[in-house]
Amino acid sequence: MAHNYHPDHLRKHAPSHGTAASDVMAKLLARQKRAKGQVAKRQVPRRAASCKRQSRVVLPSQVQVKPSRLPGAGKGLFAAEDLPAGVCLPGPYRGKLLGMEQLSRLRDFSYCVLLPGSNPKEAALDAKAWRRGNLLRYCNGAKTASQRRSINVKITWQRREVHFVTTKAVRCGSEFLVDYGASYWRGLAHNTQLDELQRDVREARKKLLAATSAAAGSRAERQLQEAKETLEDFVEGDGDD
Repeated sequence: MAHNYHPDHLRKHAPSHGTAASDVMAKLLARQKRAKGQVAKRQVPRRAASCKRQSRVVLPSQVQVKPSRLPGAGKGLFAAEDLPAGVCLPGPYRGKLLGMEQLSRLRDFSYCVLLPGSNPKEAALDAKAWRRGNLLRYCNGAKTASQRRSINVKITWQRREVHFVTTKAVRCGSEFLVDYGASYWRGLAHNTQLDELQRDVREARKKLLAATSAAAGSRAERQLQEAKETLEDFVEGDGDD
């Protein structure tokens, strides 16, 4: 679960936290640019509807976690009965509270939700390890055009809590889907490829260290050089974007 932002996009949407936080954000942006990676995060809308004004809150028994119908999505969150528009799903979204400094060091943003506001000590929630009693972490994002037509949930911010609210009537058995944004999927694909190329370099280096003959060492050295060049080309290609 998670929204990907290029560093420039992140700068555009980042709140102002004062000099200290600005320094942290600058370090975060510099780190991202060095890695030439796009960061996966889910952004909470700044002008989100308040769940307090919704008609009612859905009970945990009215939703169900089971295998998602989306390819490769793992588990998903489904309606266990017909639900109207404008109701809050069981929440709030729970996770480890991260400050800007912690966020800048994080490698896996899959379950991160960026928080609005100006407190550098409260920048995001990371729900990766918060499985129990955290049903909203199973709400998947719509990727394809056909999936986006089935979006039925939006992310909201209310009294320092993240909630998910239905945007239309949801039939029993339907999966709850939210819009992660196109940048999320571009960044996710980018980060996945970057991880694979970095892994290729590590594996080639291991083979070189484990080589037991000159011939094997020569082959491993060529493989390592090729892996490094492929990674460098990928990173340099990011710089041209």
